[in-house]
Amino acid sequence: MTLKRFFNRSEEATNSELYALAQKLGLRLQPKAKLSDVFKIDNSGISDEEFRYALMAHFDFLVMDEDWMPLFVVEFDGPTHQSSEQIERDKKKDKLCKQFGLSILRIDSKFIRTEVRQMSLLAWLCKIWLFERDFSQAQEQGAIPSDEPFLWFSVMSEEAGQPVTYPYDISLPSRLYLIELFKASKTRSSAPLITTYETADVVYAECFFRLTDDLVAMSQSSVKQFKFRGIAPCEVAEELAVIQIAENIKEIFQGRAEAMPMSHARARLSAIEDKPEFRKNGEIWS
Repeated sequence: MTLKRFFNRSEEATNSELYALAQKLGLRLQPKAKLSDVFKIDNSGISDEEFRYALMAHFDFLVMDEDWMPLFVVEFDGPTHQSSEQIERDKKKDKLCKQFGLSILRIDSKFIRTEVRQMSLLAWLCKIWLFERDFSQAQEQGAIPSDEPFLWFSVMSEEAGQPVTYPYDISLPSRLYLIELFKASKTRSSAPLITTYETADVVYAECFFRLTDDLVAMSQSSVKQFKFRGIAPCEVAEELAVIQIAENIKEIFQGRAEAMPMSHARARLSAIEDKPEFRKNGEIWS
């Protein structure tokens, strides 16, 4: 008989990120929380099959407020979640979360290893969730007009009295860099053209930026589909694509990468326009 390691490496990294966030914000974190310890399943109206599942299954990570009330859960979906059996179990868990009103964020390793403005993508998304919750509560109390939308990128600072840096607008430094290039007459554009399209599992973003009339920089990003308050997966994919295109342009100017001919960029745009849920925004090309 042997003992089993409590976390795999990916779960360990996720736990470290969430634990640091919980410590900083006064939250509580519980790994491997049983669904039946979170949901009041007795006389809840769920099916017998769902009842049995809730007794056996657990959440990877449960994030709670200081009074031990659940806020949201984070699930790390590794390679094993691609099997048909695991997909069905995940669907059951997602359905129960929806029925009981609990937010669930499904992540992969990209959410841990990707750093945006000195925080992980996971920490950024969790903070946006909390900001949106506080924003909604303020609207319910009449402190914010009910018709005012929540815009995660408009958060001006971490706390009242701190310098205005818009810390959660993660592509802001990249966009300012592109504007400076344009002002210095180094590029043809000041803003990129951003496209997104989706499958059932992934959101893709492709970003195009005109360097000259004949040359274009391009970047690509992708994000696992999720349903989490405050921000949509397509917005995350767009942000990452803008950050990446700024880095790609730096590589081009330093001679370590090549730009794309405009004809190739137009061909690529034509090829993806028929993709599911295709959208584009930003600079309009004539």
